[in-house]
Amino acid sequence: MTGRDLRDLLADRVSDEVPPDLVAGTWAHGRRRRRARRAGAVAGAVAATLAVVGGVAGVPGLRTGDAGPRPPVATAPAPAPAPGTGTATPTTAVDPDEPGGRTTPLRRLPLRDDVEPDLRVDGAPGVLAPYPQQEEALPLARLDGDPLPPSVVLGDDLARADDALDDPLVVADAAYGVALDGGRSLTDVLLVAGEEVRRVRVADVPALDGAQADPAMLSSDGGFLALRLPDEALAVLDVAAGTWRRVEPDLDGPLADVRMSWFGSDLWLQGPDGSGPTYDPRTGRRVGSSARDLPSPGVDLGDGAVPLGRGRDGTTGTAYAWGATRSLPGRDGEPAVPAPTVVSVPTNGRPALLVVPSEDEGRASPCCSVASWAAGDVLLWESRNDDGTGRLLAWVVGTHAFARVTHVVAPEGVRWVSSYARFWPTAPGDGPVG
Repeated sequence: MTGRDLRDLLADRVSDEVPPDLVAGTWAHGRRRRRARRAGAVAGAVAATLAVVGGVAGVPGLRTGDAGPRPPVATAPAPAPAPGTGTATPTTAVDPDEPGGRTTPLRRLPLRDDVEPDLRVDGAPGVLAPYPQQEEALPLARLDGDPLPPSVVLGDDLARADDALDDPLVVADAAYGVALDGGRSLTDVLLVAGEEVRRVRVADVPALDGAQADPAMLSSDGGFLALRLPDEALAVLDVAAGTWRRVEPDLDGPLADVRMSWFGSDLWLQGPDGSGPTYDPRTGRRVGSSARDLPSPGVDLGDGAVPLGRGRDGTTGTAYAWGATRSLPGRDGEPAVPAPTVVSVPTNGRPALLVVPSEDEGRASPCCSVASWAAGDVLLWESRNDDGTGRLLAWVVGTHAFARVTHVVAPEGVRWVSSYARFWPTAPGDGPVG
């Protein structure tokens, strides 16, 4: 599959015959307005303690603030059509071969009898991902509202970023936890909102010693950042206020055994049985509990296949990346691809699969995870390379249409973990928004 083949699967150029999508435009306009507003000064003195569930414990070095009343929950616009039912919202792609980088909408290519998938797993259609060497040639996608820049250079961006506590963002669209010392200890988190960046200096806060980043550390609305602490607690940053709060969850087992997720801005800790408590990160208090089925790929990927990274809710279910433990068909019909990564997207029938062969030259292991949805049928996923870099790619589910969104470049030897806000809203009452 060449770059030209991939571009041919994208829609015709934007023209008068392509009407604007007012719902998506309103959502994007709202995000821009939220970024344009600066967080006001926090009233009163800033306490030098972390609020602890059941009491207050002094923790030097953490900047905190009073929780105050919870903000009203905004009503989300209606969703775009589910995969296989219509066209995507107007996420666009830039064709680098066009004069002036003309943009084109990424439209849905329906799965028809004459559009054969690359492979099938238990009857479910699968598409093979582009080779790592082909990713740079993909058209460049721009998401509505421009939540992400074309490239994130972790070393340079951290060096130029203002402090996240002294000059906070209103919301963050992405968070990158990094270990600048080359080890496993988290030293910094880079918060990104469009072209704006802020630095969370984790290593400078004694109370955050040993903190760990998580693929779900950034809340779905981009308003909170949660880090796991070695003492079975979490430290949660209110992005707009620039203040920290400590959450000590009441769990039946160790914190390491739970999956972090979010109901909007409420933090949900899902245990091995699928249930778990939810917490208001503004107060640190438990506000309820929830349960849902544990994730399943919908096809047989082998005994012990495990989800990788964060799951993201769509119109028909939750998309996850999976580490397969059995061989699947590979490129050119080769039958023995050992343990590929498989992105499984539930549909109204069999799941749609994106298969990333593990033997591709240049791929990291593990290589891939689900990042977010860009539209009702455009999924964002992250492809990692063995040189420490990565790319956020867009996939029109069930098709061979791909585009690149953001290139993440890290200094040599630096470990990093990414987490993304939700770029596409779901309908009210749609359930947890992970």
